Amino acid sequence: MADPLASVEKIVKIGLMIKHAVDTVRKNMEVCQEIRKRVLRFSDILSQLQQTGMLSSNPAMSGALEDLEDTLERALELVTSCQERRSTIRRFITAGDLAKQLRAVKDDIQNKVMLASFAINTSTTIMLFTIHAGIRPDLPRQPEESGLMEISHGNHSAEDIRSEQNGEENNIPGGCEALLTPLAEPRLDWSSLFCIIEGIAQGVSYLHEQRVVHLDLKPTNIVLDSHMNPKITDFEVAKVLNGNHMKGEIITAGTFQYIAPEYLTDGVVSMMNDVYAFGVTLLETVSGIRRRHNQPRESHLHQWAWKALEGGWKEFDPALFANTQLVEIKRCIKLGLLCAQHELADRPAMADVLLMLNGDKELPTPKKPAYIKSTA
Repeated sequence: MADPLASVEKIVKIGLMIKHAVDTVRKNMEVCQEIRKRVLRFSDILSQLQQTGMLSSNPAMSGALEDLEDTLERALELVTSCQERRSTIRRFITAGDLAKQLRAVKDDIQNKVMLASFAINTSTTIMLFTIHAGIRPDLPRQPEESGLMEISHGNHSAEDIRSEQNGEENNIPGGCEALLTPLAEPRLDWSSLFCIIEGIAQGVSYLHEQRVVHLDLKPTNIVLDSHMNPKITDFEVAKVLNGNHMKGEIITAGTFQYIAPEYLTDGVVSMMNDVYAFGVTLLETVSGIRRRHNQPRESHLHQWAWKALEGGWKEFDPALFANTQLVEIKRCIKLGLLCAQHELADRPAMADVLLMLNGDKELPTPKKPAYIKSTA
């Protein structure tokens, strides 16, 4: 098994070589620059994880990093071929073929980055900040006992998020994370889980109405009060958008499993970042009723969800739901996969998610991404 730390060093080295090669390209400059940006972003993230000791040695991690390394070597070869001097590779392919291969390797980099992010077994919020023009500075960190969110408006833009302090709240220790896993005790039945799902969706939808993107939505940032009502907390990396989306030099802040592909690789910040994270959280919640003696062999949650969607009720513990609820469970899996679509244009807005949850709007069929097909 290859050493993940050694793989990271190779990836960073190849990234620097791509960076310098792009400086002197004479053809396909735009796609080469996009490849450079994508490679350098993830190289920086891996470097931070390496420095903070968050990279674990496991077969999934090693394999994912090795695959990414191979793809980056191919990208370096193609980028180098775009330089002014005549290269070996350009003797065998036309200019049109070269441009096509560059676009293909750019997409493959994102696929390999997603597989690597699934393999990174950490729930830690990573933060690599640079100036991101067009987005307001980070909102101040909210205390974990943040209650209902209230937005204060001024000049047609959200200025701040603050908690309503209406007395002491009694939150359930451990919150959602302690209750939404297959090993949780006590185990919640499907009716209880669905109420939590609805509450989370309503909370995210409300934030989006106020142009607020949470950017670190996950079970550990959702607390439950004594009545099992979910509340979204921890706005340390949240952003207030002035438009539909922003793209700039910001580097990722968030937790790997919940970070949308376009944010991870290209720095695109939009409401769809939260929709993706909600989709992952929804899939985690549904996985909480699977059979304990039938723990999935799949390498990550998305792969299990596709199997569960295409399979039958045998994936789930019949003691936790009624047969009449299976349609609702399958609808939630389908919705989770739809929210966690690879392309942000394929994800629904949170207002539509609320309608789809209750069967008031038809769900489009989610597309199976390449990185799921490759692990099937």
